[in-house]
Amino acid sequence: MKKTLLVLIGFSAVAASAQTTGVSVQGNARLFDKEARNAVRTQAQETKEQIQETREQFRINNAEAKTEFKAATDARKTELRAEFQAATTDEEKQAVRDKAAEEKEQIQAERKEMVEKRKAQAQNFIAERAELIVRRLQAGIERGEQITSRLEDATENFAQQGLDTSAVSAQIAIAADAQVSAESSLADAQAQIAIAVSAETTEQARAALSEAKVFFKETMQSIKDMYAALRQAHSELKSLRSEATVDSETDVEVTN
Repeated sequence: MKKTLLVLIGFSAVAASAQTTGVSVQGNARLFDKEARNAVRTQAQETKEQIQETREQFRINNAEAKTEFKAATDARKTELRAEFQAATTDEEKQAVRDKAAEEKEQIQAERKEMVEKRKAQAQNFIAERAELIVRRLQAGIERGEQITSRLEDATENFAQQGLDTSAVSAQIAIAADAQVSAESSLADAQAQIAIAVSAETTEQARAALSEAKVFFKETMQSIKDMYAALRQAHSELKSLRSEATVDSETDVEVTN
């Protein structure tokens, strides 16, 4: 189960970059702010480092637990060996053998308990990290949806002024399709994470996480496609705003 955690490390930087901040398309405000994008990149790096630190601490804790368990087991075996060597009669030796058999069963039970505990810790780690990634991707999708709404409002205003907004509408439609694809891929990724968390074997968990990674990447690509279309739509709106300004100035000149 510990090895399956490696799959999650590759998600964080890409997933965190899904959070893109936009502002109003009106006036002089910018839709895609450079400082906001830099903040997203910084947050992505911090998220990646957090996951790596957590995974390293998880690895260290596992190693320490295994070392302590082995040391305790070896000490018990050494003690039994000494008792057997000190036994002088067949009855005493048999008693030591019986004690050793009981100790063996106890050790096996403790080892199983330790494995189950490590498995639960790994599953919790997967669930927590995946939830963080999902939240970031969902934030990217939701932010894109908000930007789309603002662009649609601006497009409608220009259309009411008699301007051709078909180019803007085409890009908004592309963004909407990309949003649907992102939401679908994200749902598929969450389904695979659920399988990984409840998996009975390492192989099952690793396979599910590999599938989830593919879906997470598809989600991120769809989000990138959505924002690319929104940026293009915003560019088209800027052109329309310039056109509207020129028309307005011309009307003033004619009137005068």
